[in-house]
Amino acid sequence: MRRSAFGLAIGIGVCAVAAATAAPAASATAVTTTFATPGTFSYQVPAGICQVSAIAVGASGGSAASFAVTPTAKVALQARGAQSPSASTGGVHAQAGATGVGGAGGSAAATLPVAPGETLVVSVGSTGADFGTTGAAGTPDGGVGGATTSLDGAPGAGGGGSSDIRQGGSDLAHRVLVGGGGGGGGFGFEVIDSFPTDGGAGGGSNGVKGDPQDAADLSAGGGGTQMAGGVGGVETVFGTNGSAGAFAQGGAGASGAEVFFGGSGGGGGYFGGGGGGSFNPPAPVAFGDPGGGGSGFGPSGTVFQTGVNTGNGSVSITADPSSSGCVTAAFTG
Repeated sequence: MRRSAFGLAIGIGVCAVAAATAAPAASATAVTTTFATPGTFSYQVPAGICQVSAIAVGASGGSAASFAVTPTAKVALQARGAQSPSASTGGVHAQAGATGVGGAGGSAAATLPVAPGETLVVSVGSTGADFGTTGAAGTPDGGVGGATTSLDGAPGAGGGGSSDIRQGGSDLAHRVLVGGGGGGGGFGFEVIDSFPTDGGAGGGSNGVKGDPQDAADLSAGGGGTQMAGGVGGVETVFGTNGSAGAFAQGGAGASGAEVFFGGSGGGGGYFGGGGGGSFNPPAPVAFGDPGGGGSGFGPSGTVFQTGVNTGNGSVSITADPSSSGCVTAAFTG
């Protein structure tokens, strides 16, 4: 009888361990939660889940595609040509507008170790304001479009905000996954030809410099990297420089009393992209240069994509019971 009871006890113990280590039932399905509205949110890890699959996608920068120079602005710019001894056209020819689109946001996808019941903080970025509107930066960390004091001028486009997941705290130091925002698109008003003025794409691992992509042209904001913000756009003659990007902040576009078209802001990111410069010579030419894209961030094994999203950012988190990542200690009795 004692041996039977002992055998029964062992049997019960084995069953208990088997129940504790059994795989989830076949009917268990993965659940994906998507945050697509700009702002800050909380995500609670479900019971029995020790790892999640996540993707953070940054927002795009504001665009100059729909911007048009007003008739009074054209007159003001043409007057520059009439006053310039080097402008043989006298400012009377029809000028071409080079309109750039905002850089697309980048993405970062990774598997993150978590604890059941843990709360993650989610931040979703918004797109920057379009060129010639308010110059507002995309939240939470895009660079602002440069302002102008000219009644006939226009502010630059805002840089797009990054999207991220934070673990173990809500501050910037606890970001574990970041999709970079795109730089704001630029605008050029000139006599002879159009000019590439698209904002730089967001990372991805690193953000991309705004157009033109010629390394010798420093007018656009540079892309953010894993170590530093993108450089501000530099206009060495008849111009104003943009501001450099920084940790979790896109650089501001060039602004000031001499600015006709403001430079566009850099995209937010792990490190933000640089803001674009502004070119204002004594001729019927004016540029608000584009911003650079912000960088992404993630743990080892993260899959980065550069310039994949237009519009607001998003964050998606998938909890899959069939690959929960939880480990139960084996029975050793």
